[in-house]
Amino acid sequence: MKLELWMKKEIPEWSLFLFRTLQLEDDEATRKAGFEVAQTVQSGEIVGLIGDLGAGKTTFMQGFVEYFGIARDQVSSPTYSLVNEYRGQKNIYHLDLYRLENLEDLESVGYWDYFDYGGIVCVEWINKIPESWHKNGQVIVMIHKEDGRELRWFKTKR
Repeated sequence: MKLELWMKKEIPEWSLFLFRTLQLEDDEATRKAGFEVAQTVQSGEIVGLIGDLGAGKTTFMQGFVEYFGIARDQVSSPTYSLVNEYRGQKNIYHLDLYRLENLEDLESVGYWDYFDYGGIVCVEWINKIPESWHKNGQVIVMIHKEDGRELRWFKTKR
């Protein structure tokens, strides 16, 4: 799914609407946005992260995990490990689909099992395999800008 799709105010095929748009001037503002989003996540939801390489997804996750009492320095990109687990007030499962190709790849890494563990599942590059979205949660789109980043925060229609 191309970035143009995520510039819309509504993504009907994913049951999403644009909740907020934030202009983030630096890494600290990106972490604060992650902390803010973490406060709104409900059990059973997925948090999808979309953005080019270097867009700020990992920086966002640093703020996200801090809300659950996890030190930000524990966060790293799961591009090569595919999954990072962070243990705190809630367990966070941070997955990355960048190197995966299709639904069969999701099955081979036990993707669906993480939803049964009782924590929160955050998935980078969720748009790469549309079947990975289970239509309940939030999607964060990070876009490079000359003066920082733009964060587009989508939520599931209820």
